[in-house]
Amino acid sequence: MSRRLRSVGVLQLIERVLIALADVQHMPLVKTIDSKPLLVGAYSKDRDATRGRIAARLFARGYRLHSVFHGRSVRCWTLAPMKQHDSEVAPQLLEKLAGGGGYAVGDNAYDTNKCHEHAARANHQLIAPPRAVNREVRDAKYNLPERLRALDMLASPLEKCGKINGFGVSIYNYRESAESAFGELTIRGLNYLPAWVRGPRRAALWTSGKLILHNHRCLKRQRLRATVAKG
Repeated sequence: MSRRLRSVGVLQLIERVLIALADVQHMPLVKTIDSKPLLVGAYSKDRDATRGRIAARLFARGYRLHSVFHGRSVRCWTLAPMKQHDSEVAPQLLEKLAGGGGYAVGDNAYDTNKCHEHAARANHQLIAPPRAVNREVRDAKYNLPERLRALDMLASPLEKCGKINGFGVSIYNYRESAESAFGELTIRGLNYLPAWVRGPRRAALWTSGKLILHNHRCLKRQRLRATVAKG
C-alpha cells in the first residue's frame, strides 16, 4: 500500500475523489479561503516541519493547510511550510476557482494586490478587510481596481456619515463557515500530526484522507436536509 501511494495514478485518484465530492454539492456564490496550522512535536526530527507563527506571539513547528471552501466543504487545498505567509500561497488556490464567478472571502492576510489580481482572473471579487496601513488609502497608483472595490465594500468612506455598506459586511460574514469547517476538522483529528506522519508527502496524504471524509460528511448532511425539507 505504501508503494502504491507513491504512484501518480493513486495520487490522481485521491484528488479526483475529493473534487467529485465537492462537485456533487451545490456551489454557492460566496467562497471562503483560510489556513490552518498542522503541528508536530517540539522535538520532532522532521526537517521539513518549519517554525512559524500560529497566533499572536505564539510560534510552533509543522505545516500549514491552505483551503478554499464553498459552504463547509473543501473545494481545493494545498500544504505549505508553516513559515510561508497566507498571501504567498493564496494566488494558486484562487486561480482554481476559474470556470464560475462570485466572491472569495478571507481575512486581512489576503489583502494584497497579487491576491486580488488572481481572484479577478478567476472571475471572483476578493473580499478581505484592509490592513491598518491601507484602510483609508484610495491610491489607484498602488492599488488594483478590485482591491479598491473591496476596500469600499468593507471600509466605505461614507461610514463617517453613518452609511455602512451592509452588502459588503454581509458577504464578509460568510467567513464564519471556514472557521466552522476548520473547527469540525479539528474535532475529527486534523490538528496535531500523528508521530508516524512526518515529511510533506505523508502529511499531504494524511490530510487528503481527512478532507475526503469531511466532504463526505458534508454531502450526507446536505442530502439529509434536502430529504427533511421534502418530507
